[in-house]
Amino acid sequence: MFFRLIVRLLCPALLAAAPLQGVERNGWPFFVRQEKPDGTVESAEYLVPFLFQKTRADGATLQGFRPVYLHVKEDGRETTMLFYPFFTWQKEAGYRNFSFFQLINYRRQTEPDSQTTNRSFDVWPVYFSRDTGDPTESYRALFPVGGTIKHRFGYDQIHFVLFPFYADTENHDAHTTHAPWPFLRFIHGDGHHGFELWPLFGHRGRAGDYDDRFYLWPLFYRSAKDLAAPVPDVKLGALPFYTRETAAGYISETYVWPFFGYTHRTEPYRYDEQRIRVSSRNKARWFGFSTGRSPNAAPPTPPPRRRTRPISGRS
Repeated sequence: MFFRLIVRLLCPALLAAAPLQGVERNGWPFFVRQEKPDGTVESAEYLVPFLFQKTRADGATLQGFRPVYLHVKEDGRETTMLFYPFFTWQKEAGYRNFSFFQLINYRRQTEPDSQTTNRSFDVWPVYFSRDTGDPTESYRALFPVGGTIKHRFGYDQIHFVLFPFYADTENHDAHTTHAPWPFLRFIHGDGHHGFELWPLFGHRGRAGDYDDRFYLWPLFYRSAKDLAAPVPDVKLGALPFYTRETAAGYISETYVWPFFGYTHRTEPYRYDEQRIRVSSRNKARWFGFSTGRSPNAAPPTPPPRRRTRPISGRS
């Protein structure tokens, strides 16, 4: 009796909830549709699996023809891909972008405050351009013929004419003139100075800041920075025979790199290490001896306890 009562109570509730569930219409391989209770299509595939459309929970819609075409629309932004990753279009309010395999790129962006339009067009690696309406920020360059590139590739500005015969790079008011690149380098601007005949020798520096030198690069070098500090950071080496690094409370030396060396540190924690590398016919092993550790380092792991058992034998 109790079971029948439960069934009588649950059946009306299940029947009332049935219309709220989605419906799947399956005509594979011609079509497969998922419909919401209100009759709208949540997802559909035609000529499975080639043609498809889908509405995600966040409201984004996807349409496509595998593997040729994909269109995504979400949060006011539309992205279209054709033969991905070759052709890509992006569009939203005040912004347009086109790319062909990241080699040909066009972008147009309208600033909402000033209503100015910035355009950029690149054809890698031969042509680079940007037009902002401001001559101080706009540029054009045809590689290797000549031109100027601004705020790209890690530099504030790059200017070249018949590269590699002449090029000038600027970064934080420091200029490096290459004539020709990469052999002759002249460093100047904002207190920076130097001259390099690569790879034979070179020197560059700035008073109270840094001083770098090399001979027969990369075999012999000396680099010092933070010269205004009581103890500057200095690195020097004569590869592969000797290298040394020193700083406040720190020294590390290597002899016949990378076979022998040691490290001694007193700041901000104490640490000492000696390194020996022993090579055999088929493998090499490092043997390190260290004392002291960082205050944040994990405590040493105790050695495993060995169990002993009696030895039995026959007489």
